Amino acid sequence: MTTTSARTAPTTRGWITAVFVAFTMSGLAIATWLGRIPSVRDSLGASTFEMGLLVLGMAVGSIGGLTFAGHIVAKVGARRGVQVAAFCLAAGIVFAGFAVTFGWGFAAIWVGLVAFGFGNGLVDVSMNVSGAAAEKAGAARSCRCSTPRSASGLSRVPGSARSPRPSRSGSSCTSRPSGS
Repeated sequence: MTTTSARTAPTTRGWITAVFVAFTMSGLAIATWLGRIPSVRDSLGASTFEMGLLVLGMAVGSIGGLTFAGHIVAKVGARRGVQVAAFCLAAGIVFAGFAVTFGWGFAAIWVGLVAFGFGNGLVDVSMNVSGAAAEKAGAARSCRCSTPRSASGLSRVPGSARSPRPSRSGSSCTSRPSGS
């Protein structure tokens, strides 16, 4: 029989809360950029093709972040991976914003969006690793199955509260004993 100390429960709860917050902040950062696309297009006088190239910069960065995330997390851990990702997200979006505001040009905006995309890819992997570790550490409820859906709002789909979807391991998202 596995027992959970009084100190472990709040720590795990805080850990899970941090996972939710990180995913939410990543989603809000992307929403911030998406909301600015029309004004960026207007200030650059860019065509649809040129705007597609800017979005490609985010995709290139994201693929890079996903590719190197395993190495980064293995070397520095999930927590530091999230910190590196947060820095890349913030630096990338701020740099891209300054590049648009001060007219630094298309290439500068693209570089900022590559850094932003890299941070987004890295935060996704780091938070999933952290969520899995929190679950393994004794979370009473699986956070891996609900974290990505909650950040995007898909967990509010009608019926999702009545019939939780099983995770890839086949276990339900509902409460279950620690260590299972």
